[in-house]
Amino acid sequence: MMKINGLYNLLNSLGYYPDCHLGKDNKFIPFINDHHHVGHAIIADVFITRDTKLMKKAEAIFEHYKIGTKILFIKT
Repeated sequence: MMKINGLYNLLNSLGYYPDCHLGKDNKFIPFINDHHHVGHAIIADVFITRDTKLMKKAEAIFEHYKIGTKILFIKT
């Protein structure tokens, strides 16, 4: 899971659908939760999200590591 979290952080740092304003406390905690959710999703059949940026990073990570988890995006 550490490789997954590291790649999530790298993608975010490189500007790939970045989470904004991480210097603010109210934005940093959700960011940590997001990369943990992606890390845990590697053992799931389906990863459900309504966050476009999270979905895009998860897609890239799952493709890179050839993880078979399907992503279900819920439009709000």
